[in-house]
Amino acid sequence: MAVSTNDNNAQVLGGFSLYTGLAVMKVLAVNPTKEELEVLGYKPKEEPKYTGIVFKQKNEDGSETEQHRNKVVFYLGNGDVKVKYEILVAPEFDIAGTGSQRIINKFGQYTYSKTGIEGILANPKMSWFESTSARQAHIGEVAIIDLIKEWVNVANDGECSLDNISAIVNGDVSELKNYVSKFRETHEVITLLGVKKAEKDGKTNYYQSVYARCFSRPSYTAYITKFMKSLSEQYGDFKDDYQGSLEYKKYEPKLETDTPDAESSSANKAADF
Repeated sequence: MAVSTNDNNAQVLGGFSLYTGLAVMKVLAVNPTKEELEVLGYKPKEEPKYTGIVFKQKNEDGSETEQHRNKVVFYLGNGDVKVKYEILVAPEFDIAGTGSQRIINKFGQYTYSKTGIEGILANPKMSWFESTSARQAHIGEVAIIDLIKEWVNVANDGECSLDNISAIVNGDVSELKNYVSKFRETHEVITLLGVKKAEKDGKTNYYQSVYARCFSRPSYTAYITKFMKSLSEQYGDFKDDYQGSLEYKKYEPKLETDTPDAESSSANKAADF
């Protein structure tokens, strides 16, 4: 058996509690400055960077493409825990690997279409989709709308669009900051929390994380079913550890043990007699 133990008083989780499961959270800030992060209880060493994020993306043929993104980072919290939810955004339109365009309208409805808005208009099965205001969505826009729609409790027939999405995807989140100022104390959103485990310099670190594929408004009575459905969908798996449960509770790291081989198992059985 291999168990990585620590002194009884060691702060293996960084001196604070982590949580998993469904949690009711307030939206505390969006793209906060260093000073604003300090007010929230964080200790950043420098001003956070939200624009000009560059990374390599692997293509199907094995080659790599340099991608340029900006970030919209929402900070969520309740009396127990705080977590950040990062969304990568860009001015370019959101196009799937298959070439389908992501289309969005002023009601926050969205869909994919291989032939764009024209294809939606020509498809009788898309009559539910309001097409008068339809346009191509920018990268990251749908994720922002999904959160806002649940957070501020937009009705099914209510409008949910951003006045200046072009500014937001280019790094100016003033509009979103106005939303936070207006609704921070009055509105909440239900999230699924998890814990991300990362190895660095021989040490194991744990980070609070949030499930990005589903949010819910507290007024929706079937929110548990909503999260279960999302988790069961294709690509809906939550890769971080939520302890296999939607129950809101403190995180307890699993002890890592080695499976005994056949020889040692036989020896142990013999010793029992």
